[in-house]
Amino acid sequence: MKKVILSFLLISITIIIIGIFKSCCNPSAINYRLIAINGKVEKIIGSEELNYNNEEIYLTEKYNPLLGAIPFDSVGIVINMDIEKYTYNKTGDVLNPAIACSPNENYEFLKDLIITTDNDYNSSFPKGEDLKQLISIRSSLINQYRVKGESAEDFLKISGIGDESFFLTFKEPPDQEFTYNFSIKFILVDGREYSTVIENIAISQ
Repeated sequence: MKKVILSFLLISITIIIIGIFKSCCNPSAINYRLIAINGKVEKIIGSEELNYNNEEIYLTEKYNPLLGAIPFDSVGIVINMDIEKYTYNKTGDVLNPAIACSPNENYEFLKDLIITTDNDYNSSFPKGEDLKQLISIRSSLINQYRVKGESAEDFLKISGIGDESFFLTFKEPPDQEFTYNFSIKFILVDGREYSTVIENIAISQ
């Protein structure tokens, strides 16, 4: 009889604990929603290898236009995203992501990225032409930028928009040294568009 009572108590306690856990810790997806983008330029001054994963990263410094033009392969365009993070439980109530238990993460995706300039870049890419083919893109790695990048076409297929920044570099030089204003537009899969302008970037061959 005592064994029956003990088993009943253990089962009851287990059921209560599971109920408390489910009510207090309902796994819910963290959703990332893009609000705005902004851009800046950094000058690439070298690279180094990270010890823990053998990943090569760029060394950069703040770009100073007063110091003159920088070579095209030393130009790094940083795109920062303002992100809203929110979590819904099964009833549709908004939860604090900090208390969600092992939630999944849902990211928004880019349908297209368009980068244009107000002056001719080279003979194949006059002003207003999309320069996407000329750039490599990578997402940041703990606030650092990988040397290895992807073509824009490949990057658009795989990269969700989360907390990381995007880092753009040029694969080809301009025909001549010039000061450019770059316009960058994100078009999301759901049709929303966000733009930023980066002004006065002097680029040389």
